[in-house]
Amino acid sequence: MVKNIRRGLLIAMSLGLCAGSVNSAKLNSRAAEILYNDANVSITAAVDKYVAENEDAFEVEYEAYLAAFDEPVIKEAEIQVREAEVTEQTTEAVQGTMEITFVEDKKDTEKETEETTEEAVAEEEASTEEASEESETEDVAVDAPVFDFSGKAVVSAGETVNIRSSESLSASRVGTIADGGLVDVIEYGDEWTHVSSGGIDGYVKTFALSFDEDARAYADANLRKVAVVNADGLRMRAGAGTEYDQLALLSYGESYTVTGSADGWTEIALDDMTGYLFNEYIILSYDMPTANAVYDEETDTEDEADDYSSDEVETEEYAADDETDDYDYAGEDSEPEYSVESDGGLGTELVNYALQFVGNPYVWGGTSLTDGCDCSGFTMRVYEHFGITIPRAGGQQTCGRVVSLAEIQPGDLLFYDHGTGEIQHVALYMGGGQIVHASNSTTGIIVSSAYYSAPCRAVRVLN
Repeated sequence: MVKNIRRGLLIAMSLGLCAGSVNSAKLNSRAAEILYNDANVSITAAVDKYVAENEDAFEVEYEAYLAAFDEPVIKEAEIQVREAEVTEQTTEAVQGTMEITFVEDKKDTEKETEETTEEAVAEEEASTEEASEESETEDVAVDAPVFDFSGKAVVSAGETVNIRSSESLSASRVGTIADGGLVDVIEYGDEWTHVSSGGIDGYVKTFALSFDEDARAYADANLRKVAVVNADGLRMRAGAGTEYDQLALLSYGESYTVTGSADGWTEIALDDMTGYLFNEYIILSYDMPTANAVYDEETDTEDEADDYSSDEVETEEYAADDETDDYDYAGEDSEPEYSVESDGGLGTELVNYALQFVGNPYVWGGTSLTDGCDCSGFTMRVYEHFGITIPRAGGQQTCGRVVSLAEIQPGDLLFYDHGTGEIQHVALYMGGGQIVHASNSTTGIIVSSAYYSAPCRAVRVLN
């Protein structure tokens, strides 16, 4: 019914426009009021709203319109209305098509934008990757920084020299330091230089030392090169590149013998294996021992000191008078280069016995303290000398009582896994933060810091 009323109203409006009747004009005026309401967007919408609001009243008025006009006129009006409806439907379809087209265009635009964005991102990622590769290429070529000798000196006398309590050959010795040993220079003097090394403070003959760049030159020509780890958790790899397997995880401050170099990487010896460290995270240095304490009850005299000419090692910057040209060598009857003060216990006796073999060769699987041994062969033979039997290799970690690292004493065994979770090495603790051990085929039996690599276990064999 509403549909018929709607069509009738449109016909009536059409008739009114054609015939100019008063009633038609009145109805058209009503529709026009609705048409120009901002809530409407078309004449048909205005008619629909009018019909909905005036359905009952309109039925009577519609019948009157039908009676007022001849049938042909009404039919013509109906044709016009139908054409108008078709036009409206077509318009709606076109609008719908336009909306669809707009959506599709929007999708296409978004797709194009997305594709453009993806291309831009891809180009940016490619650019970043290229920059990263260039950066890695630059990293590969980087040289490792070298130890800074500023404010330091190296013993360059060719032998172990004395450290004395004051600037006199008659002063008591407080320590000795081997050739190549490193000292901090507290105050330089023409005859005596005030130094500090290994916790020992005293005076060394100036001619026995090389300073600054001279120290570097002497170390480079005479001392074993080491790589000092300058980052925590540094990976040692099987080859010169990150694509190679990780062999060990090294801690900050640990030092290892340098055995070679390749493309921005440094090859090192770690116990009985070799591997590579990235140059950016190490400092190239030298194996420079520190001072050892000496406990003199009697003082030396000037007559007991050896006098040698300093012509061969005298430098222009640190020249001194000929009257003070002796090096104050420690001499053959001095304390051995490596020793620990005896406390009357078996541990220090065991350590001092082991120190006799420093410098002897490392041999994989060997058990000879003189001809060559590996790490567990070394500790086994040292204990054996005192009538204590311990097994070889990994069995040593279970042959005594486990103690904490804070409790370790001379004679204890220290074990290292180098971050792998499995025991890789064993050493004999000397006390004072040092160990003696059969390290590798490059270094042989040596004294090292107990923390050259982080110990993972400590065992006390002695009661």
